[in-house]
Amino acid sequence: MTARATVQTQAVAQTKATATVLQHIFNQATSGNPVLNDSLNQQDNNNWEVDSKAGGGGCTFTNGAYHVSTLLTGFFSSCYDHSQIFSNFVFQVQMTVLKGDRGGIIFRSDPTNTKFYLFRVGQDGSYDLYLYVDTTGSNAQLLAQGSSSVIHTGLNRPNKIAVIAAGSNLSFYVNQKFVVSIKDTTYQSGSIGVFADDQTNPTEVAFSNAKVWTL
Repeated sequence: MTARATVQTQAVAQTKATATVLQHIFNQATSGNPVLNDSLNQQDNNNWEVDSKAGGGGCTFTNGAYHVSTLLTGFFSSCYDHSQIFSNFVFQVQMTVLKGDRGGIIFRSDPTNTKFYLFRVGQDGSYDLYLYVDTTGSNAQLLAQGSSSVIHTGLNRPNKIAVIAAGSNLSFYVNQKFVVSIKDTTYQSGSIGVFADDQTNPTEVAFSNAKVWTL
């Protein structure tokens, strides 16, 4: 085996070991009782945002789920839980793209100043993570992107989306399987939310069973 092949083999082994550890951390972190456990079938004391967005779409409770929609190509509609601020936590929610393109979760958010992390999952099996620093979308920083076989592709197929935010360590899971992990120190606490993203088509996403475990 060449030196290059040895290094590559070691890198693959290290990556697999890291993924195994992060999977174990997720399993442990979600084994207890969540501090937020919301079916999202109707409004409650978690005070999820209900409104209409400029250009169409918005946030509403419909047919036993929390629906987020957007009609503007190249834009997303975000909807927040206004009840609590979280620092170190696991946030998980079930997401189903009913029509259109993509959806996902927002966390450690300051909605007033448009500062947050955004983890997006497409019905095509893609994912990406952005850091938003202001209202100008082109200023958002891409932190991670890729695709994963654990994502259920196509419309009307539920995916459980989750993040573990522990200090600067941000780890992401789909359907309770590890997908990607990064380090970033920009934001340490904030609100949680969900969103629908119109990449090329009007998009509607249904969310249910939101849970948060604190670390």
